[in-house]
Amino acid sequence: MQDKETKKEIIWFNFQKTKYVYDSEEKKQFQQVEFPVHELFEHYHNCRGYLEESAVDRARRKFGLNE
Repeated sequence: MQDKETKKEIIWFNFQKTKYVYDSEEKKQFQQVEFPVHELFEHYHNCRGYLEESAVDRARRKFGLNE
């Protein structure tokens, strides 16, 4: 798959419902997609979500569908 913004090739796979993406820049290995889970509860409670369609598309490509 190719990233629409950077035009770089993205290599990824799903294994046991976990998405792994190849880090070709730094570690040269597959890594789990990191989800933003380290904020305080208040941050998530006040979050309004993605407000633009382009942000939704970017998140969908990064995290995948919630299946």
